[in-house]
Amino acid sequence: MQFYNEIEVQSLASLLNGVSVDKRLINDINRGLDKVGIYYRSFARMKAPDSLAAKLIRKKEKYIAENSLLQDLVGVRIVLYFEDDIVVCRKIIEEMFEVRAEDSQIDILDTSQFKPERMNLICMLPEEYVRDFQEKIWNNYRIDKTFELQIRTIFSEGWHEVEHDIRYKHNEEWKAKEYYSFNRELNGIKATLEICDHSIIHMIEQLTYYCYKNNKIEEMLRYKFRIHFDNEHLSDELDAILDQRLSKELYRTIREDVLMCFASKLLLDMPKTLDNLVYVCNGLQVHNEKIADITPRIVKEYIDAYQKEKKNL
Repeated sequence: MQFYNEIEVQSLASLLNGVSVDKRLINDINRGLDKVGIYYRSFARMKAPDSLAAKLIRKKEKYIAENSLLQDLVGVRIVLYFEDDIVVCRKIIEEMFEVRAEDSQIDILDTSQFKPERMNLICMLPEEYVRDFQEKIWNNYRIDKTFELQIRTIFSEGWHEVEHDIRYKHNEEWKAKEYYSFNRELNGIKATLEICDHSIIHMIEQLTYYCYKNNKIEEMLRYKFRIHFDNEHLSDELDAILDQRLSKELYRTIREDVLMCFASKLLLDMPKTLDNLVYVCNGLQVHNEKIADITPRIVKEYIDAYQKEKKNL
């Protein structure tokens, strides 16, 4: 016996036919991330009619009892190369969309036990996307005007893909006592991959420090900030200013703060050159007069506007 109604699937298929919100949504998210230049891969999908119908029917009693709605009609996943970009990525998403914190799953690290951590955000679909759907999708079904966005690292992504099909889809089976050792072993594999995430960051931090100590300023900046640069070389004018003392100041800058400046809505698109990176570092944290004197006026104005915006938040 089938677990969903064929008529329901046909009705949903007709309502979703021709809707490409997932493609438009991922393009917008990619543009937001590309402004900063962090390394990532992204994916988006709209639930297929049969999958959607099956979930609506399977969870019908729960939705009614809890007065809740299906929230992942559209799903987005962002896979980051580096673990410390998770905070940056989350902040960019929160600036782009309204995130419903009460519905999101953001696990707090518990050092007393090991378990997989989740960064699953429930975001409101902007009105221009909502209008792409027929009203019947919202009026006739228990579907929320939201999308789910998951943030992962490359190592955790592989594990979650396997875990989803092996354990999550058969969760009741895995609650049995005889599955205890398999649960521990599967979580242990995740622990190993988490160590890989930490180890890569540690290695790059050591490499950054080596470049700083050996006065390799360009290399130090590249490894510290780890973004896609449009130009990886300093101009001669700026290179002549950056002595060992200034190199130390740049080494000590807070990476997250600098990247969020590039992500601001105030900025349409500032080239991600090493020169501009140094100008932003200086405007936000270093405050060296020689660098300020050669900073382009348009960059100065942007940094000033960004700082004023932060103060008003």
